[in-house]
Amino acid sequence: MPPSLDEVAVRRSRLGITQKRLAELEADRISERTILNQILSGKRPKELSSLRVEEVMEPAFPQVDEDAPLSLVSHLLRRYQPVLVVRKGGLVGIVTKADLLKMIA
Repeated sequence: MPPSLDEVAVRRSRLGITQKRLAELEADRISERTILNQILSGKRPKELSSLRVEEVMEPAFPQVDEDAPLSLVSHLLRRYQPVLVVRKGGLVGIVTKADLLKMIA
C-alpha cells in the first residue's frame, strides 16, 4: 500500500532528503504546491495527512537537457515546479522559480 502524505513528510524529514534527491525518486512526485493546494482547498491537517500519495501525486516532472535555453526552462516553470536538468539521461540539477528570481536579484 502506498504511504500517506504524513508518512512521506516524516520520512523526508528523518532522512534529510533534499528536493534534488526527491526528484531522483521518480515515484515520489509531490511538490510543495501540491500540498499547499490541498490545504487551500479546505482539507483539515488530519484529513490531509491520511491521504495516500497516489491520490495527490503529480505527473512526472519535465526534464530538459543541460544545454536547454533559459527560455524553454522559464516556459516550463509557468506550468511545472520543478524542472529537472539531465545529462545523458542522468539527473544533474533541478531548477525552480526561486532560482530564476535569484538570477535577476
